[in-house]
Amino acid sequence: MASTASFPVPSATSDTANGLAYMAGGGLTLRLQPHLSLRAFEANWLRTQLPNSTTNVQNNLRLGAGVVVQS
Repeated sequence: MASTASFPVPSATSDTANGLAYMAGGGLTLRLQPHLSLRAFEANWLRTQLPNSTTNVQNNLRLGAGVVVQS
């Protein structure tokens, strides 16, 4: 599925934009057996800077947990 974007610029809009993005994160994995671990938690923060007619900053938080099976 495709979509189009419209970014605000002074006195008009544009369908292209350049921006800065960076991500930081970490978590805790606990080994249960030689090939089995438990990911107790994982957190990642993603910040992007694209024109949006307000602060031009978007912040996203991703949280996770799960089981890790290694072969």
